[in-house]
Amino acid sequence: MRGTAPIGRDDVLQTLARHPAVLLVGERGLGLTAVLAAVADQRGAALLHGGEAVVGVPFVPATRLLADLDLADAEPLRVLTQAPPRLLAAGRGLVVDDADRLDDTTAVLLAQAARAGVPLVVGAPGPGGLPAALRDVVLTLPRVDLGPLPEPVANAVADARAEAVGGAPLDPPSRSALRRRVEGRPGLIVALLDAAFAEGAATPTPAGLHLTRLPVTPRVLGLLGVAADDVARHRPILQRLALAGPLPVAVVGPGLEAAVATGLVEEDGETARLRSPLLGDLVRPALSGARRRRIVREIADELAAHGGASGGEEGRPAVLRTVGGSGEAVAEAVAWLRSQDRREEALEVLDALPASRAEEATALLCRADVLADLGRVEEALRLLDRVADDGCPETTAAVIARWAEILGGEARDDDRLERRVREVGARLDAPRRAEVTALLARRRVIRGARQDDGHGDRWAALLRETLTGSLTGARRAAEAGAGRSVGTSPTAHLRTLVRFLSLVYDGEIVAAREIAEREFARADRTADPLLGLWSYNRTKIAVHAGQAAAAVRLGAQMCRHLAWRDPFGLAASGSALHASALARTGRSDRAHALLETLVEDDLLLPRARIGRARVLAQDAIEDGDPAAASAVLAEAGRFASEHDEAHSGLLALDEAFWVAPTARAAAALEAADGRSGLATAFAARARALLAGDADALAVVAADLERMIQPGRAAATWLAVERLHLPHDSAAAEHARRQAVRLQLAWGAHPWPLPFEDAVRLTPREREIAGQAAVRRSSRDIAHDLGLSARTVDNHLARVFRKLGLSAREELAEVLGLLVAADPAARGGVASGRGRTQSQQ
Repeated sequence: MRGTAPIGRDDVLQTLARHPAVLLVGERGLGLTAVLAAVADQRGAALLHGGEAVVGVPFVPATRLLADLDLADAEPLRVLTQAPPRLLAAGRGLVVDDADRLDDTTAVLLAQAARAGVPLVVGAPGPGGLPAALRDVVLTLPRVDLGPLPEPVANAVADARAEAVGGAPLDPPSRSALRRRVEGRPGLIVALLDAAFAEGAATPTPAGLHLTRLPVTPRVLGLLGVAADDVARHRPILQRLALAGPLPVAVVGPGLEAAVATGLVEEDGETARLRSPLLGDLVRPALSGARRRRIVREIADELAAHGGASGGEEGRPAVLRTVGGSGEAVAEAVAWLRSQDRREEALEVLDALPASRAEEATALLCRADVLADLGRVEEALRLLDRVADDGCPETTAAVIARWAEILGGEARDDDRLERRVREVGARLDAPRRAEVTALLARRRVIRGARQDDGHGDRWAALLRETLTGSLTGARRAAEAGAGRSVGTSPTAHLRTLVRFLSLVYDGEIVAAREIAEREFARADRTADPLLGLWSYNRTKIAVHAGQAAAAVRLGAQMCRHLAWRDPFGLAASGSALHASALARTGRSDRAHALLETLVEDDLLLPRARIGRARVLAQDAIEDGDPAAASAVLAEAGRFASEHDEAHSGLLALDEAFWVAPTARAAAALEAADGRSGLATAFAARARALLAGDADALAVVAADLERMIQPGRAAATWLAVERLHLPHDSAAAEHARRQAVRLQLAWGAHPWPLPFEDAVRLTPREREIAGQAAVRRSSRDIAHDLGLSARTVDNHLARVFRKLGLSAREELAEVLGLLVAADPAARGGVASGRGRTQSQQ
């Protein structure tokens, strides 16, 4: 049975497929074993593990292979002479893992086989450690180096493994902590998660699995290339760096040079640090709390005498004294420990405070932050309530900000927030009251709750403008003065959000998506509370672009992120957005289950109402009632337009027209013509469809593609096909191929076509089709991919059937490998920032 290719290694597997013999080099933990197993599976080759070698016993790694070749009981000389020709006769190759650990006899066998022409893939940390008998052969092979996984791919590996062994992905703090430790090594990801689940260190939360610790097992140490004896020998230095972080070389203590030589510590002449945070995770738990505090106090004194920590951290001695139980920098110490994923230690620091200090507002706020990090939200909220009840104006604003961040985004949570703010807001002075008022005003706008115009906050006004007014004006106003503020200023994220929203609704999805992906990656890397906001925005882009399958995947992630932190109250709208993607991919039951979590007040949010309308419209479409589907979408679109979300409403109004094209539905789009690039395209599309003008419709399809609206563009090309069919079969065929191309290139769903009817290829079908499109023969493709020519032809037959093609020459067009003659090339219809290249 075919195995599953390791996530994120498609490019390596494709490279290996082009070489019958190759040396694959990768350090421990990079997933070399998984890649080699996939290669062996694809080729039907024998997989040998050098780690099975036994000193003095020949051919142990080849035991199964020799049994297959009927040489299990043969003498070594017979094995060496008979195995290579038998492998050649069977057409079977060899794949070797941990080749550096092979015994000499097996190494000689592999060298003999390679010289005889048997395809050989050799995996090792490097060529230097290979047995001498094999080294000369291997050094003549092409070399492929296996590098760390990119961050998004490493995240996908972590989530996949967590779901496989724990039933759910990781929560944001755990993902962030894991990422800092694995450095893109899939082997480390798997080993750490397996150890955490085996030791019961994973706790389920609505946001995903929270890891209370990452156990450093012998398996993990082996992947790090660390010997347990070296750890024991250098434990004092490791403990100091684990407890205090990077230190000036002069403060580290004796034995630094030896610790660096063993690869446990790194230093640059000024500062020394642990080679991996995992070494800190290994040595800290072995210390008692009293011992940890004593070591940290000693280091704090040494640092103070030395003149402070390196890297501009002059305040580190005060932080370390507090961690050691004798300092006053409580907030700074807790923040420092949280940044290193040492939250349990942060609670110990707070527990060690004198009773009077522990009840102070600062300590209570710090404890609430840590508890919220650990998923203990109700405990955190109770502490925040205590601080608010104390009535101190200096801390009330801080409590309100945390309430907004920790409370959910459903109507009952928003009511609770608003009620608590009213109760405590009266005690604030004018500047703090204005700060809180602005915070809540911005939150209401982003959430979609209707409000009056009396708050006077500039950013709330700009955010509202992006939802219902002039997109260009809002963008320019937000960017004014941007050069005078830094990226980490309190309003930097608001400026970014205004720019993002104005681009989304103006049809500039490429630029908007770049912003969303960048901000999401930054928030995901650091477990920033803004993660849920950008997770929501990524999902929204996928829905707008018609990438329904991607929207389902992103939506599930978004719901977890918003369950963790939801400072802008997006949970209800997010649930409805996810439900709409589920409905459009045929998951009606799951979509309705999500809608049932919403209450009537949630549906006063325009985006929540639109999401529900999309689910109900899908029900009507499947019941054969497009008019009912159009009516429910139009109602939601009008509601949004009347409640300060005109641009969101426009998207629903366009869908209402497209599912049931009528003059009345088109009139709503005509009324918005010129409001944005998308509005202009939607109005032109409605006019062209009602007029039966295939050429004008093709122009709009091209515009929509340039705006990265591939789902709408594909649906438009299918309408062009229908208009051409009665009288121009060539034009109709061209239009259909354009629709297929968009579906394949973007994973787009040309709604309201049923999702199961959308064109999709498997990864293998896409790979073979791509090679066939550039006129490669089935024989050549089969040779590169380790398949038979018959298998390649079978795959191509399925590709032709799915795509509705009859010849290889047509593949290049539908795969986007050439620029086809395009009747839309005469010009575009979008105006303003959404205009086409031909108009610029």
